[in-house]
Amino acid sequence: MSIISETKAMSHNMIYPRSPREKMDGWVHLPRFIDKLRLLVNERLPEDYQANIGKGFDGMWLKTAGVDFEKFRKLVIESLTDGEICDWVRDNVKKSDAEKEAFHQELLTYGTYGETLERLIMRKKESGMEDRDDIRCMFDYIDADEDGFGVDTTSVLACDLPEGYADNRFDCDDVLPEFNPNAEEICDDLDNDCDGASDEG
Repeated sequence: MSIISETKAMSHNMIYPRSPREKMDGWVHLPRFIDKLRLLVNERLPEDYQANIGKGFDGMWLKTAGVDFEKFRKLVIESLTDGEICDWVRDNVKKSDAEKEAFHQELLTYGTYGETLERLIMRKKESGMEDRDDIRCMFDYIDADEDGFGVDTTSVLACDLPEGYADNRFDCDDVLPEFNPNAEEICDDLDNDCDGASDEG
């Protein structure tokens, strides 16, 4: 029996798409959508992600950008780099910076009102995160946490790893997956690799 610290990742051997906060050509969530399509075609996308591909935030981007799902899926599969996709989006999706920012704000507020808030509350409860006041929108929920490291805030004694927990307490930020003990320390005044120091070396 071991002490198991809370995290929202599933397993170290899974490959997760990028955070929905990342942007491409000014479009929030787009890099994550691209990752999901690539993981799907390579049979690496987690099963519980598959039913919603092209829907949810993916579908909201497709509708706002005026892009057909099958056409975009084919583009991603046939492209070797993000640069190729970014060039295509820049040339074919004619939306203003204001429209892109409005889309950003729409997604950021998803989970903060009405049925979307009820859905967020349900998801948090299902994942054992109902006490996490720092998870205020669906972006927060998605990012909490796909890095596989637990924080030393909530722990249980268990023989088997419960869903929503990790077998360690080495994380220093259970919301942002880019902050974890395996991360590279960069010069940004932050503790990227969770060793208690920032910008060392």
